[in-house]
Amino acid sequence: MAHVTVGPWFYTCVARHLGAAAALCGDPAAARAYYLQALESAAKIHFRPEIALAHLQLAELLLREYSDSATRAEAGEHLDFALTELQEMKMQPALERALSLAAPLKASRVPAKSANLTAREQDVAALLAAGRTNREIAKELVITAATAEVHVRHILNKLGFKSRSQVARWAIEAGLGEGPPARSTPVSTGAPIVRPAPSATPSPPSRRA
Repeated sequence: MAHVTVGPWFYTCVARHLGAAAALCGDPAAARAYYLQALESAAKIHFRPEIALAHLQLAELLLREYSDSATRAEAGEHLDFALTELQEMKMQPALERALSLAAPLKASRVPAKSANLTAREQDVAALLAAGRTNREIAKELVITAATAEVHVRHILNKLGFKSRSQVARWAIEAGLGEGPPARSTPVSTGAPIVRPAPSATPSPPSRRA
């Protein structure tokens, strides 16, 4: 029931609405779990509007119900993702909500190094510099592969690049990454290679007449 629901009059993710209901009922832990389920379900079919709204509502929940720095940093990452997607899709009412959340966070957050990349996008750029695939990036950052793909697309758009290799070079130059580890090559010791000599085959004894 909590997965993406499609009907004749609506296209929505029920888990997101269950999260909102749990938040209204004063159960932030359940709401958080539902929002995460909504993200997972919507990502499977690349349902961009629902993904953006789930990120936004999860950010709202975390900022409202939690005060520790780690959770607020997580909320900021969800908000960054939602802002970029809502702007691209021109979802104005939700975008206005996201912008109102972003203003109080702006002063307390670490600014992006260049090209207005968010903190999460900088993480992704650093992993691209290390030669990671989207699946590997997703595993390392504990996000879905679809979310990693969206981050890569945002980075390409912001930097004006067309390929991952361009992002990788930029990230290295910006000090975000060091590049993939070099492949190890055999080290020569300088000693000659000694091969065993073929064994001598004894000649058969001569027969006397």
